Amino acid sequence: DRGMVEAALERVDLLRYISRVFCLHEIGATKDRPEFWRSVSKGLDLPPSEIVMIGDSVDHDVRSPRREGFQSVWFNEGGGQPEPPIPVPAVTDLRDFAGLVLGALRGRTRP
Repeated sequence: DRGMVEAALERVDLLRYISRVFCLHEIGATKDRPEFWRSVSKGLDLPPSEIVMIGDSVDHDVRSPRREGFQSVWFNEGGGQPEPPIPVPAVTDLRDFAGLVLGALRGRTRP
């Protein structure tokens, strides 16, 4: 739920970089559904290409948003490799995500 997500982001000092958190209970669709991602894009009033999703599920947090045109970063806490491998940015610590975002904002990289 929203509270748990916001608490996790606050613990690693990332909440201040997040403009909005979207949850199944508010949208009425799961992350594997295009409706979820359309709602995110509409809610932020941004095209999908300007939104970055980070999460620990390769299918729901990485592949699904990419199918809808979003950028994604895999939170790979265990450091493993999915089968088949996927060519996306990955971080093993949420604090590293802040560096990716700040680098993208400065025009150095794209998550």
